[in-house]
Amino acid sequence: MARVTQVREPNLEFDLTTPDNLPAIFADGISQAMVGLPVSKVVFHSLQIGDGGVEQRKAVMELVIGTPALVEFCRNVLSITQQNEQQILAATEAFNNQIRTLLDGVVIAAPPQLNKENK
Repeated sequence: MARVTQVREPNLEFDLTTPDNLPAIFADGISQAMVGLPVSKVVFHSLQIGDGGVEQRKAVMELVIGTPALVEFCRNVLSITQQNEQQILAATEAFNNQIRTLLDGVVIAAPPQLNKENK
């Protein structure tokens, strides 16, 4: 069943209906951004390593959005990130510590060396 989020702020009032089957698309990054008027296009990609170690990017989505909405989105992301800087840094440190703890004391046996005698 769809969920409805009601936003009631002094300068902003709307109801957002989100269907259960809303697609979620993962992206590793942004390959292209074409900013224009009245709309802009942003191409998102996933990463793969190809032959010879060359990074291969596969486009997974093209977002076409009104340029004013894109600029507002960018400003909001930067503002929210700045407001939450300390929490983001703390979470990053906690994640790093978790990885260090998992790797602490791990011993990986080296594979047997191939030499002329083993051939």
